[in-house]
Amino acid sequence: MASYFFQEILPNEDYVFKRIGEEGRNIRKFYLENLNKTTQQSISPKDKRSFLRKILSKIKQAIKAFLFRDEIQFYQDNIQYALIGKFRLSGEIHQWMYDRYSLSKLLEETKFRDIQIKTAFESAIPNWNDFELESKNGVIFKPDSLFVEARK
Repeated sequence: MASYFFQEILPNEDYVFKRIGEEGRNIRKFYLENLNKTTQQSISPKDKRSFLRKILSKIKQAIKAFLFRDEIQFYQDNIQYALIGKFRLSGEIHQWMYDRYSLSKLLEETKFRDIQIKTAFESAIPNWNDFELESKNGVIFKPDSLFVEARK
């Protein structure tokens, strides 16, 4: 998905954002802004200080790589553990996945009542759309979300 999403020109852009929502649109915008910044950066022959700074930076990186090669190797060998930890701390972990049937059944079994399938735009909560928790200006943040309400 990333190789498709981070193309210079995104085919079927409207469809893609309908599926992944505003979250995806923001990621794409950030990517394009940074892509433009990096492609616009070039070394001007007239700017010797900038050129020297870049060379010194490369030398500094090479020295660090040499001096800290054991630490770098350890990090590279164990990066998957760091990535797992970062992911689990991000709040995006799921221990269970539900569809509208299984979640409704579970709510019913645990004595909830008035179980209703909703959309991002509707709720029994007064002025729900004013809170902008799931949508803003008619755009759903995460179109693949499940919306169910119940009373205890």
